[in-house]
Amino acid sequence: LARQSYRHLMSCLSVGGDWKAVFRESTSSLRSYSALLRVDKSLILDPNCSCAGGDLSINQNKGKGGIEVPESPFTRGMRQRYLGPKSLRRKVYKNLSTSDEVLYDWQPVEHLVACLRQKFGSYAVFFYNNLAPDVIAMLWRPSTFVTQPFSAMNSNYKRPVMDEWQSDSLVVTNPDDIMREIHHLSRNVVVDILVLDDKSDKSNKNSTSSLKRKAA
Repeated sequence: LARQSYRHLMSCLSVGGDWKAVFRESTSSLRSYSALLRVDKSLILDPNCSCAGGDLSINQNKGKGGIEVPESPFTRGMRQRYLGPKSLRRKVYKNLSTSDEVLYDWQPVEHLVACLRQKFGSYAVFFYNNLAPDVIAMLWRPSTFVTQPFSAMNSNYKRPVMDEWQSDSLVVTNPDDIMREIHHLSRNVVVDILVLDDKSDKSNKNSTSSLKRKAA
């Protein structure tokens, strides 16, 4: 990956091209996941790190004495990370003191990812990092949809096998139940869920492939 990125940047310097593509996630790579959870923009610390379309331009800001100083995307990102999300910034007034009212370790997106990994880690793998803060990617594990014998103790998120019943394979994982639970848990953080690999029962008309929710 580093070698290919280097070759692309050198090609951009010599013959021209879009050098920003090195720092962005391609559409084809996003399609390799089973589902994409779009994070609410108001909870993103640094929108410039967006894998889809972050602002990588260099701006000119006025510094001391009115002198224009170039500002890189890294500088903008560090300032935004220091200020935090706009929805969590406290308005400071002259007659109020907020020195004792600071929120520590409040990270709703990271908390959601940890909750999803703990609850559904045996069914799917969840990907998230600060270099792509606007998307939580989900990938089904290959063993999730292997038929299993029925057990009352392990009947969560299971449905009967619709065809080819066998004595040792009567139930299979129901992805619709899992996606509904994920939708409920992420309702305050995620604004949209796009299912790319639909594993739901085709006979079920209420498929979660159309599972979308607008931000409140």
